[in-house]
Amino acid sequence: MGRPLRIDHPGAYHHVTNRGRNKQDVFGDDDDRELFVDYLRTTISLGLIELHAFALMSNHYHLLIRSCTDHGLSRTMQHIGGGYTLDFNRKYGFDGALFKGRFFSKLIDNERYLMEVPRYIANNPVKAGLVRRPADYRWSSQAVVLGHPDAIDIPLAHDIVATYFDGNPQAFDQFVRRHDTKSAAEFERVIHSQLPDHSLQSSLDTINTALLQLDGLTRRSPSLLSLTTALTDYVCSSLDVPIIGILLPHDDVTQAAQGLLLTLLHRSDLATLTDLATAFGFSFGQGASRSIRRFERTTQRDPALSALLNTGLSILDRAA
Repeated sequence: MGRPLRIDHPGAYHHVTNRGRNKQDVFGDDDDRELFVDYLRTTISLGLIELHAFALMSNHYHLLIRSCTDHGLSRTMQHIGGGYTLDFNRKYGFDGALFKGRFFSKLIDNERYLMEVPRYIANNPVKAGLVRRPADYRWSSQAVVLGHPDAIDIPLAHDIVATYFDGNPQAFDQFVRRHDTKSAAEFERVIHSQLPDHSLQSSLDTINTALLQLDGLTRRSPSLLSLTTALTDYVCSSLDVPIIGILLPHDDVTQAAQGLLLTLLHRSDLATLTDLATAFGFSFGQGASRSIRRFERTTQRDPALSALLNTGLSILDRAA
């Protein structure tokens, strides 16, 4: 199956992110970040994009970009990804790919969430424990918006502050720091899901459908609700994955998490394979059954997963 085409036309907003291959750092020091910013400045000066928000972390980055030309996003990321990688590898004596792969992007095609992107981006350094307030992180747009004395020099578009906050940076900063809202949580679920669809609205619809399907399972009985909640919390915390990663797995870890939760729910005898198939998005009960058998085979050669299964089974025993 071919990868989906990116929707990239003048005026389109995109949340863009990428991280280092094997989670390696893509910025070794501030000189590297300054180099990355310089590539961004070039694409802005060429009229390819507007930059509305950014945060440069250690092993990944986040950007909110608006395309100014057809394929402005793609041309920008080719320029940055290729040029910066060559410079980085030359500096540190590395060879080959620096980033995990093709950059990840979401077309922000729901205006309600346009403000969520800079809020999510600005809070990345806070969640990482680097600063207490978003504007205190030098390598972020929030420092630029608030005129922080250490903010970097880059042409940042201020349309969101002008349109939604009457041009008041302090009002925007208050909004950014109040990030425990429903819409903020919904946007964060989209980022964690890593769905390949480039449309934000399509991803939101897919996630909402998945959550409603699971909710249909838990509404069957109070005992099933409490058990599913306990087992889901256990699996999510044990494998460090969000619930949406279990419902919409995208890698080996989330696949294992889904298999573990399915197996535990099946062994509880409170849900049939058909019930589980519906809740987890399989077409038939056989799909859920195959996933369970695959997970059980994996536990035979993976002691860590086997231990997680046994601990989960003890939770079932205590709940019986």
